[in-house]
Amino acid sequence: MHLLYRSTAGASTAGIAVKFQQCDLAHTFLYWVLFGAGNTVWREENRTSNTCCSAKERACPGARLDSLAMSTPPANTQPGCNRDDGSSVNPHPRLEAALAAALERCAVVDLETTGLEPATDRIIEIAVLTVEHGSIVGRFHCLLNPECSIPAESSNINGLRDDDVANSPTFAEVAQDLLPQVLNRTLVGHNVKFDVGFLAAEYARLGHADAARALTEQCLPQALCTAATARELIPREAVGRYTLANLAAHCGLASSPTHRAQQDAATTFDLTHRLYTIAQEPPQR
Repeated sequence: MHLLYRSTAGASTAGIAVKFQQCDLAHTFLYWVLFGAGNTVWREENRTSNTCCSAKERACPGARLDSLAMSTPPANTQPGCNRDDGSSVNPHPRLEAALAAALERCAVVDLETTGLEPATDRIIEIAVLTVEHGSIVGRFHCLLNPECSIPAESSNINGLRDDDVANSPTFAEVAQDLLPQVLNRTLVGHNVKFDVGFLAAEYARLGHADAARALTEQCLPQALCTAATARELIPREAVGRYTLANLAAHCGLASSPTHRAQQDAATTFDLTHRLYTIAQEPPQR
């Protein structure tokens, strides 16, 4: 089994009727009602390197900045102020604020799926990096058995085939461990709407309408899309299409995407840091 994060929780998850409120207490209460308390085990994984672009980037070509998180950043990263070196006021205070807030406390999410339609396709790999104060403090990763055959088109992109996931858990088996990793944090992803849409569909398929609604109505509006952010900060002529691979190469990131969830999440995390640096740079003269 490829599950790298596990819980001892085993409470039944049927018959949920909890009304979500936009506050930490409501999220905590929902998870308690859904799944009960659990002990967690974290494990770090090594990264690999390769360069390619993602199918979900083709599925979300028009990502916009309305998915940027706009929470207040830490005091020492307040946007728009004059720098100590006398440089001009930052021309991107909104983006700097969004990126600073995300890096303070977020969950970087990446998925591999059997296709592009959340209503009919399934997740076959999940990676979540939990971030505190700009550093990765936890990792959740697992392959999933989609309970259907993986189409050749998907296998050609991510390299995952039926045999690779045959002995992996189903989404239902990891749902209780996954939920606390993505609630009550700014979600960060490259074309993050794609990832949130698939997660919401999987929870809805299990009958967890409240969890699905929290993802789409509360998490998604506050999420940060690195593709949309890059469109605001990096000229198109510098990168061409705003794919994760193109941006990683342009920014000179140490990591690069591989069409596998764990590595692509790591690249997205590195890209978020780089975009934050770019957002703080003074205007070019």
